Amino acid sequence: MNKIKEADILDKAKLTLEDVFKDELTLRDKNWTSNGDKGIDGHLLFNGVEFPFIVFTQATTGQVVKSVKKLPKEKNILFILDYAKPEMIHFFKENNLFFVDTAGNCYVNLPNFKIMIDGRKNVFGKLPDTKIAFQKTGLKLIYQLLIEPELASENYRTIASKTGVSLASVNNIFEELKEDNFIIEVNHKKRNLYRVERLVTKWAINYTDILRPKIHRGYFRPLTPKTDVSKNILAEKNGQIYIGGQLAAQHLNGQIIASTSALFSNIRLSKMVEKYHIIPTQSTTQDANIEVLEVFWNENPADNPAKNHLLTDPVLIYAELLNSNNFRSVEAAQHILENEIRDKFIGYKLHW
Repeated sequence: MNKIKEADILDKAKLTLEDVFKDELTLRDKNWTSNGDKGIDGHLLFNGVEFPFIVFTQATTGQVVKSVKKLPKEKNILFILDYAKPEMIHFFKENNLFFVDTAGNCYVNLPNFKIMIDGRKNVFGKLPDTKIAFQKTGLKLIYQLLIEPELASENYRTIASKTGVSLASVNNIFEELKEDNFIIEVNHKKRNLYRVERLVTKWAINYTDILRPKIHRGYFRPLTPKTDVSKNILAEKNGQIYIGGQLAAQHLNGQIIASTSALFSNIRLSKMVEKYHIIPTQSTTQDANIEVLEVFWNENPADNPAKNHLLTDPVLIYAELLNSNNFRSVEAAQHILENEIRDKFIGYKLHW
């Protein structure tokens, strides 16, 4: 843990809130360097109300869920973040979890003490630009490496052909992944993925923020209410539609009962509407339980006939669940990360 970075985040959050509320709010941290609570970074006096707090330098919903599960439920834990994006703020509010960030966004909901602030921008400067490895093209390439770890050892020309990424971009992306220790060279002919858990988590976050909005094709609902469209798709096994998100997690390990379906397909929308009796709708409507997204990876079922090609790879299922504001979905994502995904890469004898 980088205690200096964590202390900076704590101080920035305090300074910003004190500036927002002037004399109406007092913040004082105690026991920052020493406390008796396992998993707690310290305690914050928030207008005299004491909150155990946890500082995250880079927060994900999965990390928050993991922390909540380890701590007593009666504790009013305050999560202190560098900067909470709108979807993260929504997650905290939906699950009644308290937080404050360095921009002054804040959510505390106790019977006699309520603060709700959002929409504030980062006041401590723009973060550095994301490297190209975690932009749209790089995210596609990294995902191909995650579903086919042996591809990392192929020559760049083969990787470019397999992924549809230009040779120059492959070279640049691999150089960045080497710099960040996500790829190591075992010898002159072999490259391995490294620090895979960190790579998967970082990929999932950037997939949600950068790639996913670009592959969204539309929201739909069944023409006849309560019709399970997925049953027909699963029965066909035609290899043209992949099941993702909650429904894929339900079929993968039964950790969650699906209420929504993410379908990855490049089939014409008009054909899908006609064949599966679905109609377009808006994402804001409650019955918009089907989302269609573009297939952004290359996969040949003949390469691995044992794999269930109706489901997306567990890495993508994990990322899709993290995209949810539902606590159970995020909890299921963490389970997949610690089991199916971890087991896969340990099986490849890669550094987890």
